[in-house]
Amino acid sequence: MQVILQNHSQLTNQQHHITDQVKTQYNDINNDIIEHEVLLGHVDVCIHKLKRNAPPPGVDAITAAYPINGRSAILCEHLSVLSSVMLTHNHVPSIAKATDT
Repeated sequence: MQVILQNHSQLTNQQHHITDQVKTQYNDINNDIIEHEVLLGHVDVCIHKLKRNAPPPGVDAITAAYPINGRSAILCEHLSVLSSVMLTHNHVPSIAKATDT
């Protein structure tokens, strides 16, 4: 647990009460992870809806042909797990972020 308040002098009762409230709220928020699940079927439907000859939408130059032609249960499962983890933890790995080049 992180140290929220560190004070070496004596605290008043009111300060103790405030400290306890802050610690409680911090723990409630910190432990409140909302799990998101991107279903394998949803990924498959999204890949199916991709337009075959569309230009690449981002700086990575990956066309829709890659997921369309590589569509399989394994690919959909991996994309499903990756998407679920990113949504649950509200984090996108730096390798997946677009960069200005």
